[in-house]
Amino acid sequence: MVKNAHFRLKVESVPSLDLSFYAEESLEYELKPSLHISEIPLAIFKTPLGPLQLLVKYLKEQQMPFSEIASLLHRSYRTIWLSYQQGKMTSLEYSSVQEALPLSIFSKELSTLESIVVYLKQFYSYAQISRLLNKDQRTIWTIYQRAIKK
Repeated sequence: MVKNAHFRLKVESVPSLDLSFYAEESLEYELKPSLHISEIPLAIFKTPLGPLQLLVKYLKEQQMPFSEIASLLHRSYRTIWLSYQQGKMTSLEYSSVQEALPLSIFSKELSTLESIVVYLKQFYSYAQISRLLNKDQRTIWTIYQRAIKK
């Protein structure tokens, strides 16, 4: 006699499932137009939150899903979700007419702030970048030096 025989399922007692609904040709997909945001306002980085939290909060406020934000920023879904949770109580203030950063500058190899500083260094001095990001000039220099070593 088999122990715990009452937990065993009999195959013939399971009703057959109609899987025709799941056939590939019977599915109709309604594609939602993806929200295409190509630039981020530079002024959001003056808020005293971390750069990733600010970036995620801004993109989420633009109705972008976490999965799309994660793929754009080359970060995991959990990292994006946690960044949003940490920064969602802060309000972002920015005007519509201002300088903007392209989303294409963010990479897996550099941190969010390193990506921003490396991009801005092409156009501005350390002092100008520090005023734009509301950070100390020496911090900007350190971030840039670390980024170019990577």
